[in-house]
Amino acid sequence: MGCGHRCRSIGRRFRRSLLYQRNTNAGARIDSIAILPLAITSDDPDADYISDGITELVNVSLAQISDLAVVPHSVALNYKGKTSDSQHTGKTLGVQAVLTGRIAHRGDNLTVGIELDDVRQGKQVWGQQYTRKLADLLALQKDIARDVSQRLRPHLSSADRQKLAKNPTANPDAYQLYLKGQHFTGKFTKDGFTKGIDYFNEAIAKDPDYGAAYSGLANNYINQDDWFMAPRDAAPRAREAARRALALDESDVGAHVVLALEAHWYEWDWATAEREFKRALALNPNSPGAHGYYSWYLASMGRVDEAVAEAERERQIDPVGSNANFTPGSVFVFTRKWDQAIAQLRNAIALDPYYWFDHCFLGRAYEHTGRLEEAISEFQRALALDKEQAEIWSGLGHAYAVSGQNAEARKVLTHLKAKATNSFVAPYNLAVVYAGLGDTDQAFAWLNRAYGDRSYFLAVYLTTDSRLDTLHADPRFAELRRRIALPR
Repeated sequence: MGCGHRCRSIGRRFRRSLLYQRNTNAGARIDSIAILPLAITSDDPDADYISDGITELVNVSLAQISDLAVVPHSVALNYKGKTSDSQHTGKTLGVQAVLTGRIAHRGDNLTVGIELDDVRQGKQVWGQQYTRKLADLLALQKDIARDVSQRLRPHLSSADRQKLAKNPTANPDAYQLYLKGQHFTGKFTKDGFTKGIDYFNEAIAKDPDYGAAYSGLANNYINQDDWFMAPRDAAPRAREAARRALALDESDVGAHVVLALEAHWYEWDWATAEREFKRALALNPNSPGAHGYYSWYLASMGRVDEAVAEAERERQIDPVGSNANFTPGSVFVFTRKWDQAIAQLRNAIALDPYYWFDHCFLGRAYEHTGRLEEAISEFQRALALDKEQAEIWSGLGHAYAVSGQNAEARKVLTHLKAKATNSFVAPYNLAVVYAGLGDTDQAFAWLNRAYGDRSYFLAVYLTTDSRLDTLHADPRFAELRRRIALPR
């Protein structure tokens, strides 16, 4: 959802540092850096939260140094688990230095090795090993950030020293719980979201003034909206948590993005949504997530050129990111640029074949270019990755319907209705299948249910989803759009 620290001039600093890199000699000071995810070996299969936490906090801390450009954590995170030498990675990201490391986690013991490589010289310029207890994780991260900052800037200003000394929370237990909440929420699965909520709430119970925990909780709820939770349950909780986060730290970019999404997806308040997106981007012009979500807003407003530009900006900031490469492909689907959509989504899948959303949108693009067998195959690949996502079943059901496999499409409807008896299923997903079957009355019946839910899908998909094009001539479609106040 974006970083929660100020990065106003990072783009300018990156341009300056790239020029500096071309014209400086070895041994010059480092003006730009990427902190890559630390590799970890552990007996705990969920210990990634330790690596992610150290990486994120060091990133956030170093980004406080006024004359140092730091690659956003969300961008650097794409190198997690990937083998790449520091020099190549540094050149790809356009930085002068890369910080890497390894963690050994056994029981309550942590051993962390850190290396700082100057990619201009192609060699390590500093390294350090730390041995700590897991309970001292927060202090360990601050020690690493302090030591790296002293290596980069031996004579920090008093203002920068104060920023580096700032703790996200004084409670180490709350911090570990927060990291676990982030870890499970980031899985984007039903089980992961549920565990994430529990951990965030536990963190808040330990420290009621922990702004990042409220922001993480807000992000968790808004991302469940119309996927695993009814909008009336998810969106108000997301809004309340985001407001709590901003009351503690108005510069929390992620919380502003959540408020923008809540206004867009649930309130259908277009002006507030745009104001919050712009506030998030003013705080951090290099937040990939803010640009990506804003592009979807612009597409739903019919502002096609701006939507494409925002999606491309996200990709430029995060050229190897799965999400950042998915967004332009999805916007091309929204704007019916099918060949571009297929090419971009294939590229996204090449970067990360395990993200179901890529396969789902590629299936939609194949379908609307008449490649129905390939479309069905992509939806089936998506289902193999996450069978809980009703949106995938919906896409498969529609593809079956338009390919003449009506019996298979009706099996999908039966499955979704059965699923809805014990868990939330967005009505929009059934409307799409009925539209594919040509059952207009049932399609509108389910769209009206979605309207009663204040569905995210209506705000984002109603005017951008080509699967509903067969309904546009019906007066009921114009009336639904009028009630939502979507532009033509």
